[in-house]
Amino acid sequence: MNDRRRRIRVRWQVLLPLAAVVVFLCVTVGSSLLGRTFFGAGDLIETRAPWVETTMVDGVVNRCVSDTIDSVIPSLMVADERYAAGDLAPLWEARASAGSALSATPASGTTSPIAMLAMAFPTVTMTAWIKVLEVALAVGGTMLWARRVGLSAGAGAVAGLIFVSSGFMVMWTNWPQTRTAAVFPLIFWCLERILQDRTWRSALPFPFVLALLALGGFPAIAVHAVYVAAAYGVLRLLLTRRSAGESGGRGQLRPVWLTVTGGACAVGLVAFQIVPWVQGLMGTDLSYRSEQWKVVIDDAQLVTTMFPLALGTCDNALGFWSSTLPIEGITFIGAGAVVLCLAAVTLPLIDQGMRGLRWFLLGTGALALWISFAGGAVNYVVQLLPLMGDNSLHRVRGIGALMFAMLAGIGFDAIRRSATSRRSVLAWSGLVAGPVLGAVIVLQIRAASPSVDHWVSIKGSIILGIVAVCATAGVWGLTMLLRERRGLLAAVVVPVVVLAEAISFTAAFWPRTEPETLYRDTSVTTYLQRHLGHERMVGAQNAFWRGAGRVDEMRSLDGHTFVTEEWGALLRAADPNMFVSPTAHSLSDLEALDSPVLDRLSVRYAVADTNLAPPGEIVGGGEQVPGAVELGETPVERVLQDPSGLRGVVLDLVGRGETPEDARIVVETLDDEGHLLADSERRLRSSDQGRVFVPVTSVDLPMTGPVTVRVRLEGATVQAVPGSSGGPWVGALVAPEEPVRIVHTRDAVIYERPSALPRFRWADSAVTCTETTECAAMMGAVPDSTALLEPADAATVEFGGEPARLVVESDRADYRRVVVDADGAGLLVVADALQDGWVARVDGQDVPLVMADSAMMGIPVPAGEHVVELGYEPVGGGTLPWLAGLTMLGLVASAIVPALRRRGT
Repeated sequence: MNDRRRRIRVRWQVLLPLAAVVVFLCVTVGSSLLGRTFFGAGDLIETRAPWVETTMVDGVVNRCVSDTIDSVIPSLMVADERYAAGDLAPLWEARASAGSALSATPASGTTSPIAMLAMAFPTVTMTAWIKVLEVALAVGGTMLWARRVGLSAGAGAVAGLIFVSSGFMVMWTNWPQTRTAAVFPLIFWCLERILQDRTWRSALPFPFVLALLALGGFPAIAVHAVYVAAAYGVLRLLLTRRSAGESGGRGQLRPVWLTVTGGACAVGLVAFQIVPWVQGLMGTDLSYRSEQWKVVIDDAQLVTTMFPLALGTCDNALGFWSSTLPIEGITFIGAGAVVLCLAAVTLPLIDQGMRGLRWFLLGTGALALWISFAGGAVNYVVQLLPLMGDNSLHRVRGIGALMFAMLAGIGFDAIRRSATSRRSVLAWSGLVAGPVLGAVIVLQIRAASPSVDHWVSIKGSIILGIVAVCATAGVWGLTMLLRERRGLLAAVVVPVVVLAEAISFTAAFWPRTEPETLYRDTSVTTYLQRHLGHERMVGAQNAFWRGAGRVDEMRSLDGHTFVTEEWGALLRAADPNMFVSPTAHSLSDLEALDSPVLDRLSVRYAVADTNLAPPGEIVGGGEQVPGAVELGETPVERVLQDPSGLRGVVLDLVGRGETPEDARIVVETLDDEGHLLADSERRLRSSDQGRVFVPVTSVDLPMTGPVTVRVRLEGATVQAVPGSSGGPWVGALVAPEEPVRIVHTRDAVIYERPSALPRFRWADSAVTCTETTECAAMMGAVPDSTALLEPADAATVEFGGEPARLVVESDRADYRRVVVDADGAGLLVVADALQDGWVARVDGQDVPLVMADSAMMGIPVPAGEHVVELGYEPVGGGTLPWLAGLTMLGLVASAIVPALRRRGT
């Protein structure tokens, strides 16, 4: 073969795997890059109030990704909005729950360069561009790493595609986890540069890669990568030293010195984010993580290594039958990739410079599986390492996936060059082991399937896995038999196999929805934007998805974020079932609406789905009789002599068939002369059976009667329980003693709480309490102008017992400015959580913040007119950014100056 033909063949062996990566992106996110779909769970957004009432979404692709739509994506959108408005440092986000750091720490992932680059594109395409950048970074990193250890660029591309389509990288998509994990391959490339070249120039990328890792948004898995990279560096240093025949000395310490120096430079680059993050963690209750090392994944999920859909998905009729949430447990590498890994360990080394590498990759990947699925003493020892004690150890699957992916890359190159192994018993044994292993796992899946229907639903994905095993093993066998074109055969078939498995897997879990589903505007949004002002709202049973209303500039009490211990205790005092997880919280029901704690937290409005009935008594509850009658267009009426406290009507529906999507229950409230006082309606849903509540606005109703409520069904007929009069029974839900009012019923129900105190308020006196439960019990008994303080704080604040007038001049996310005109000394109370990093100034002079009302900010203010400022100023905010800038300049100078000197000579 002449050199030209050889070069062309080698070029195709690189281009074909790269083409597979491009096709993967085009198929999975192509429509989202063009804005035709939204790359995210917009369909899941539509399942909660206020969107569910008017949704046209038929089903949900993946119900396991609620964190992305109530926390991650809203944070990205808020940061994007702030950057677009000219705020170059959106440090704090105050709209959800206690508020949390935005760009001040890496926790939200909004300062990741990947996220910031994606923010240059339209909002609806942002998540798709993040995924493209992640894939580009990860695949580029594996290719660079592969070339450094003697593999082909094509092998690096195959390894990269396996990695980005692995279980961890697919299931955690749209979280910061994948933004962080995408950097993993570059770390190992940097270490190889340092070990092989041993120059400062070779070490220059290292601090930038570590900084990119730290800014990814999920430090926990960054720690995993650093530990594995450290072990890798030590091993490779020993192996390269041995292969070079070196006995030691100062030269051998140079890679260590370069690595440590690069790490120190990385700390200088990101200290302005890491230091506030560490300070925030110190004030956060993480005790629930103390036993994390004991948590392991259900070993049934090991079958997902080759067959990712074997246990079902997050949204199908049969459900997911493992005990572990699939997002935590699916460990997919690929059936074809498993065969490639077998090839890597049974075929001869491609390059002697790779000695020890494949066994390190295999051992580290196996250790990740052991930690994830077996645990025990190994996990206990691992959690003793620094920064691992409060870590979810089973998420080492992220770095474990990269180890197996690179091992598969070695196998890809080994297969392409395996003609010399045609007589190797070990090689043929490895080839046969792949199909045998696949067959055994398939038999286990078939035996463990909970039903025939389940097996039928997953059979297609099982067949694809079997085909992938057989195709990869077949190519392996042919390359050992063929003398010509064996490399090109592998370069064609293997990327196609990996691509087919990747697309099949992602299609089951990556939602691509209509762009309009991205927090679309509703009448509820419009009402709250007009009326909420400086105060708060709260969602009941995940209405507005635990604080996703912040996308529309609405401040909410619920959220999905870490909170201070005091703030969390106060929320539990208002509603003991507020927290569905240590970080996710929403009003569990409407019983808590009368809590004086919510008054102090300045909760002016509550939002609930139209089908969630509030507390109250049912008028006419004993009038039902056995049987069923038809409810349709013909109105049914009930006369109320006392309409005070009317909250809605109640129906009893019995079994029925399919309901048209546009079927609606309409309620009209009329005065004694037949004039319309209020009207409301709600969609009749397929789940509506038994007792059904329809809200009625109470703001326009008279205090005395009589009034008539008239009910009819539009667009359908249903069977309802009859009343004693013979027609469908209609009851009225009333709560005359409750001050909470229904003020809006379109799309969702809005409850107004007139007793809520202003978020900025003046306290002219104080009482003392210590425990949150004690303080919460006192909140309904003390005057509104009395603050609750701890005894030590109360001794430091002067109270004159006189009122004050407040003018809120600024209420931005990380800055508030209030003009106080006080007749006597007192305390300006701001009903936001007192957290690290917040400082107060009165007339430009720093003053200490005190904890008011058990968890909130209190600023002592003397008599007279004063300007009070509250600002978020994270620790080191005045010096650490300068350190980052100087470190950056130093690194750039260390690269440019030697180059200029060489050019000058």
